[in-house]
Amino acid sequence: MTDHGDPRDPSFSAHPSPAVDAPEAAIRIEDLYKSFGLRPVLRGFTLDVLRGEMLAIVGGSGSGKSVLLKHLAGLIRPDRGRIVIDGVDLVGADREKVQEIHRKIGYLFQEGGLLNSLSIFDNLALPLREAGALSEDEIRERVTDRLRRVGVTESESKVPSELSGGMRKRAGLARAIMEERSFFFFDEPTSALDPLSATSIRSLIRELHDQWHSTSLVVTHDLTLVASVADRVAFLHEGKVRQTGTFEQLSRSEDEIVRKFFEADGCIDL
Repeated sequence: MTDHGDPRDPSFSAHPSPAVDAPEAAIRIEDLYKSFGLRPVLRGFTLDVLRGEMLAIVGGSGSGKSVLLKHLAGLIRPDRGRIVIDGVDLVGADREKVQEIHRKIGYLFQEGGLLNSLSIFDNLALPLREAGALSEDEIRERVTDRLRRVGVTESESKVPSELSGGMRKRAGLARAIMEERSFFFFDEPTSALDPLSATSIRSLIRELHDQWHSTSLVVTHDLTLVASVADRVAFLHEGKVRQTGTFEQLSRSEDEIVRKFFEADGCIDL
């Protein structure tokens, strides 16, 4: 049997080195650096996300979790480094290529990311109307289905400012899953939710991931979410990946920083 390394080693990865029959990396992040003023956030971040996996990104305050997702979504440019999604280097590609990749991504923002000038219904309908492929009846059917899935059907006529933080988060998730995507990025999908809603959203995220065979990244401090939906976990510390592996491997890690994080009742998000 081939020795892939000791899981107690902080650099241990749950996946062996790439082989001929190994899953390909749908996302490859290489030596990413980002500072805001004099404050460094990402400090040589390197990680491969395998096609079809759901990878959870966890870490303490300031570790760079949400900043990383914003780079992948094209909202921030790195100071240096490479981000390759579906074979396209987002840092060096032309605008058309970058837009082509972004159309493959569904993104849940930490605060929902909804337009306050539109009703919840119209927020969800907007990208479908812009695409022009569906009739208004088909759009209504799609929007109603997504609102039902996240449990906010009764709020479709309200504007985001009239909703609680948890309701806005659920409406934002409904918008992120309006269309089948190759990639989904979820930024704190269960924050501000009551326990029952959080359980429902965990199930929905995994269900859609499996149904659409997407490649998903979940930034979260919800260790219950990590344990229940993630195929693999990346632990961030001081702007770098400190360790990757399954939830069980990281929770038993001999790296004291990693183990203490997983032994805690929760963790502080970025």
